[in-house]
Amino acid sequence: KVVVAEGVKQLEKYYEIAKELPDLKALVMYGPDELTDEIKAKCPVPAYTFEEFLELGKSIPDADVKARTDALLPNNTCTLIYTSGTTGPPKAVMITHDNLTWIVQSTFKCLPNETLFPTDRMV
Repeated sequence: KVVVAEGVKQLEKYYEIAKELPDLKALVMYGPDELTDEIKAKCPVPAYTFEEFLELGKSIPDADVKARTDALLPNNTCTLIYTSGTTGPPKAVMITHDNLTWIVQSTFKCLPNETLFPTDRMV
């Protein structure tokens, strides 16, 4: 329902195929590129910077968030990442919730505690 893309170039790829994605609700862009009003106007669905998207979540009641998280299962797909396509066309790789949790836990074990701050985000 939500696509997160790195930069304008990746975001614009979804303009052309949005009609083939009937469940697409929003595009979220992160990275150093600026998401201008002109770029947003071209987008077939609402487009947000990562920061704007996080702000939207502040209006969601805690009970709704809890209901959604309680419905998640460890082996449910959390996200799709894409190979670079160096040996052929890029392919999607499914990342499950338990896989992502393991990655985060492993990362925290490798980083000294003093390098992590409440404002840090992992993308």
